[in-house]
Amino acid sequence: MTRHTDNLKALSKQQLVDDDTALAFYKLCSDCNLAGLMDTFGDLSDTTNIDINYAYYMVYHKLANNNDNNNNSPILTWLLELDSNIDYNRIADDYTADESIPNDALRLACVAGHYKVAKWLLEEEPYLSSFKNRCNICDIFKITCYNGNLDISKMIFELLADYISERNLILNEAYQNAMSNQNAETTKWLLEINPNINTTQICN
Repeated sequence: MTRHTDNLKALSKQQLVDDDTALAFYKLCSDCNLAGLMDTFGDLSDTTNIDINYAYYMVYHKLANNNDNNNNSPILTWLLELDSNIDYNRIADDYTADESIPNDALRLACVAGHYKVAKWLLEEEPYLSSFKNRCNICDIFKITCYNGNLDISKMIFELLADYISERNLILNEAYQNAMSNQNAETTKWLLEINPNINTTQICN
C-alpha cells in the first residue's frame, strides 16, 4: 500500500473536502474498481463533496457498454449502500441524464473548490464544455465568482470566453456575486475582461 493511498484513507474517514480525495473516488468509479473503492473508502461516512449520482452514473453506463448485468453488479450495490438516496431510476431511464448529471457533478466540484475534479470532469465529459451547454456554463461561472476560487472561475470562463465577454448581464451578475462576498481579486479580474461592467452595488 502506498503512502498516497494511506493519506486518502485517512481523509476518507473524516470528510470529503479534499480535491485529491474526491478525484480519486471518481477515478476508481470510472474504472469500476470496487476493490480500490472498498480499500480506500470502505469507512467513508461523509459524501458531501462527492456527487454519488454521478459516480453511479459512470459505473452504470460503463457496465452497460460492456454488456454486463447491471442488476447484480457488486459495485452498484456498494454505491447504493454508501448512499441510499441515489436516483438510480433517473440514471437508467431519463434521456437527459447524460447532460444533467455531469453538470450537477461539475457544479458541486466548483462550489467545493475542487479545481482538479472540475478539470477532470471537463476532460471526461465533452458535452460539459460544448456550446450547447452554455446556459449551465454561465450559471456555474457566476457561482464560482461568488465563491472566490479565481482559478476555477478562469477555467470555466475560458470554455466560453468570447460568449461571456460580450454579455453584460452575465458579467454584471458575476461581478455582483463577487462583490457581495468581498472577492476583490475576482472583481478586479472581471473588470479586466470588460470595463463596462456595472459596478454599482445592488442592495437586497
